[in-house]
Amino acid sequence: MKRMSQWMLWGVGAALLLGSPMAIAQSAPSAVVAVPSKVNVEIELIRATNEHERIDQRLSSQLKHLKRLPFKGFELLEAREMTLAPGTASAITAKGKELRITLISHDERAAKLKVQVRKGEKQILDTMVTINRNRSFFVQVGSLDSGVLVMPLSVRY
Repeated sequence: MKRMSQWMLWGVGAALLLGSPMAIAQSAPSAVVAVPSKVNVEIELIRATNEHERIDQRLSSQLKHLKRLPFKGFELLEAREMTLAPGTASAITAKGKELRITLISHDERAAKLKVQVRKGEKQILDTMVTINRNRSFFVQVGSLDSGVLVMPLSVRY
């Protein structure tokens, strides 16, 4: 029994000195992804309708996503880019609706945004979204001129 205990101690000691495969795998440094202090947010305000089948040529990069919606016509009303640091906000107004975006936080994987939309005194939307790094998220923000307002939010950093 004593001999067995000695061999186990020798085995554990050798593993520690030589480095067991598990220890090596755990201690290997992972790839470090640089996270800038600010995030670029692109907002597009798009009117989607079945009133016509025209598609604004400026929406060609979003077309594959827009085609999944139950509408045939798409018009870009406004596009805006903003650079936000955590805790800062920016707002735009289009077609009587005010859109406010606040960057809550971001890391190497995703950005967390607070999205608020108001029409006059009425709050239409107040939500948090997490958007993967260098990706987009689509939000439908209510009716607009016999259609709906669709808002792709893209984060780049």
